[in-house]
Amino acid sequence: MNPTATSVKPRLHLQPDGENQEDVFVHFSAIVQARPGEFRNLDEGQRVRFRVEPSPKGPQAADVVRI
Repeated sequence: MNPTATSVKPRLHLQPDGENQEDVFVHFSAIVQARPGEFRNLDEGQRVRFRVEPSPKGPQAADVVRI
């Protein structure tokens, strides 16, 4: 599953495209680096692809890639 996010909220949550889609938490370590040593960050409104995995605290993003 590779939904696309439309925004990033201050607590690093991704908002998937589509109606009735819940925000998904993303830990900075789930952001894939384009180059070794690159800083892992996302800007508000940045488009990304990611997978959703279950976690003890609810759905969590994995393999987050900037597009």
